[in-house]
Amino acid sequence: MSDNFKKLGSILTSSILAKVGLPVILVVVAILGFLVIIVASILGSDMGGGGKIDGGGKELSEQVLRWEDQIQDALDEHGLDDKYMPVLLAILQQESGGDALATTGDIFQASESKCGEIGCINDPNESIDQAVKHFKNNVEAANGNQEVAIASYNFGNGFAQWTQKNHDNEWSIDIAIEFSQHMMEKVENPDNYTCLRQEAKKHDACYGDILYVSTIKQYLPGSDRDSSDVNFAGDLNNPLNSVVVTSNFGYRVSPGDGVGSTDHKGIDFDCVGGTTPILAAGDGQVVVSENNSGGYGKMVIIKHDVGFYTHYAHMSALSVDKNDFVKSGDKLGVCGSTGDSTGAHLHFETKSELWGGQQNPRDFLDLPPSIF
Repeated sequence: MSDNFKKLGSILTSSILAKVGLPVILVVVAILGFLVIIVASILGSDMGGGGKIDGGGKELSEQVLRWEDQIQDALDEHGLDDKYMPVLLAILQQESGGDALATTGDIFQASESKCGEIGCINDPNESIDQAVKHFKNNVEAANGNQEVAIASYNFGNGFAQWTQKNHDNEWSIDIAIEFSQHMMEKVENPDNYTCLRQEAKKHDACYGDILYVSTIKQYLPGSDRDSSDVNFAGDLNNPLNSVVVTSNFGYRVSPGDGVGSTDHKGIDFDCVGGTTPILAAGDGQVVVSENNSGGYGKMVIIKHDVGFYTHYAHMSALSVDKNDFVKSGDKLGVCGSTGDSTGAHLHFETKSELWGGQQNPRDFLDLPPSIF
């Protein structure tokens, strides 16, 4: 800064002090400081709620819900926000298999986080207390990102530290796979780790559960944002302008030398990769739009009504984002062969749950016979 600017600043400061007075300026500074704290608090709160955590609304078992009061007591004792109650109930559903009474007492499978080994907790209340403490540590380590915190409940807090360093404190299935592979490279005896998921085997990602967050999300409350914005009358239209069925719903011989399920959860339509537009079969809200590592490839799921979804898989490109509202016939993407696919086609499902409850699409669409 030049001497002239310094002199000008000194003159202006003296002039303001002379006209306004030091006490008034101190009050103004204090008010401004208070406002800064408020704004920072608001922003911090918003940032602390990071992580796209919309749920699938899958029902919790009665054996899980009966522990809600005890979990609330632990939340209060450890100073964890009540907003995490649905997450902890969903974790309990997963860890107990929905039947907490059938466990050995460690209903949250919290022993390892407390003792470094399985089996040191055999009392449900101790398990709840440790689970809440563990999850609070996860939330703090994840800087409030709920998806990272949930993944850390399964992987350990090392996941939060690793993703902050390598992925800007974000979670995705691909990031979970990468972390699992990273940990598998570090363990002394990789053969001691059995893959919890079939999808993890092909990635050599058997450390922890790469689909843990997705599983927990299934049991979180779903969004109500579509209640007044979707006008679904119950009718579906074909998801392509011209339909040719190449594989029916149900049992089939696995195509492509084992690539493709023998228990086919949908119907396959022929289409031209990179060219044929994939269309919404009805009005609804996009609840999933992603490149899925579990075999579906680039995919979209639309929620049309409570307990009714359509699923579009293996696309080469996506044209919609999660939470978009679509009308019947709107373009969702372009035909492709991403994921576990033997060639360009559209895999189409109709189902009652976000990740399950598949039904034969022929019950909802007027379709020609399969050509195979």
